Amino acid sequence: MDSTPDRPLRRISLDPGHWRQVRRLLFAEAVVLALVGIGGLAAYTFAGPLRIGAGALELTPALSVAMLLVALAAAVAATRRTLAGWFSAAVAVGGLVLVIVSAVAATHSAPGPFGFTDATVLIYAAAFVFHFALGVWLIPDHIEGPEWVPAGLAAVSERRGRA
Repeated sequence: MDSTPDRPLRRISLDPGHWRQVRRLLFAEAVVLALVGIGGLAAYTFAGPLRIGAGALELTPALSVAMLLVALAAAVAATRRTLAGWFSAAVAVGGLVLVIVSAVAATHSAPGPFGFTDATVLIYAAAFVFHFALGVWLIPDHIEGPEWVPAGLAAVSERRGRA
């Protein structure tokens, strides 16, 4: 690649490509959480609280409704970039708080309405990490800056949907 100083450079933002990826991930999250929430409510209606695996992850009605609400919020957040950023930040902070709360509740063997057990500590930790990563992925130009490519290559990048 020719990197002579007389060749003009053009700024290419990484934001649009990252936003498309985050949008897909938020829609996928909404679908998965909605299915789990509906499944938990249906199981509770017919057989009581649903226990999953040896770690005793318990889908209580409160947890199932919370999953449905987060699924709805994720679907709405996938429509606007600003909402996605705020949603990711809120869920990351909420996930971190729930990691601490569920760890204390699991230690004292008091699962409460959200079924706080050892397994839920991992679920909330995963929610924190996932949404923290989504938030960081949404702001690449603020973190690492835009890409600078030679002007002739910028047109090729724009046709591929990177600008």
